Amino acid sequence: MTSVPPLAQSSTLEELLLLEAQVTPSVLGIEVFQQLKQHQDWPGILIINQQDKLVGMVLRRHIFDNIGQPFATELFLKRPIRSFLDDNPDCCTPLILSYQDKIEEAVQQGLDRSNLEQCDPIVVEYQHPQLPDLHSYFVLDWPTLLLAHSQILQGVNQRVRQQSQFNEQQTTQIYSQTIEEHQVELQSQHQLIEQQRQQLLAQAEEIQLLHQRFRYIGQFLSREGENAFQSMFAGANVICHNTNQITSIGQLFASELKTLDSTSVLIEKSSRQVRQLSLQASIAINKQNGAETTGFSLIVG
Repeated sequence: MTSVPPLAQSSTLEELLLLEAQVTPSVLGIEVFQQLKQHQDWPGILIINQQDKLVGMVLRRHIFDNIGQPFATELFLKRPIRSFLDDNPDCCTPLILSYQDKIEEAVQQGLDRSNLEQCDPIVVEYQHPQLPDLHSYFVLDWPTLLLAHSQILQGVNQRVRQQSQFNEQQTTQIYSQTIEEHQVELQSQHQLIEQQRQQLLAQAEEIQLLHQRFRYIGQFLSREGENAFQSMFAGANVICHNTNQITSIGQLFASELKTLDSTSVLIEKSSRQVRQLSLQASIAINKQNGAETTGFSLIVG
């Protein structure tokens, strides 16, 4: 079977192998039979009139079926092919599609035919862009169309697989990258936790040392405090004793001061009396000597 070129989903019928199998309506059946025998790849022959209009299509299987019938030579081989079309109108009406139709759409339209017609060839009509009235007709074998469609599906499946593999690779790469990032993050967290654990251990050791020091200091302070309390208690007793002595001495001083005060008063009184006596004595002496009293200064002098 003839291979087809690489195709895509946008490929049309003009990209396929189209057969230019044509005869005029006046050609005898024997000539059609001989052409089909000569071209084994032709599934049928188009009947085109002088005005390049499609009259119909004769299928290979119809021709060979009629050859095996009685009186085939008189009924088919010696008569124009147009007679065969007139005698079999139902079997000579093909599916006509444009050369611009997509292969996928052509397959779908071919499958929409009846079960007896699904394997029949398709007529592809070509219309010249600059000459819209000019039409050309070609035969497209149904297996060729199915093969082209299969190739398109294979290409689609291959692209889907490639895309799936690409997506899977991307997903795997992203997943691996995410896992790697998580591993790095977990490793960093583990290192941080280990550092914190080491710090906590160091702090625990420091706290334990401080606790031991505090306990030692507490024991030391307890002993020293007891000794200091005893010393303070003894000192307080001494101070109380000395205070009592000072109080007693103060009382003695107060008594002595009272005595001194009384003595001072007596001395003052005695001094006054002595002064008066001295004055009187001086006056008496001066009178005896005949001198006049000039003043208190004389007495003093």
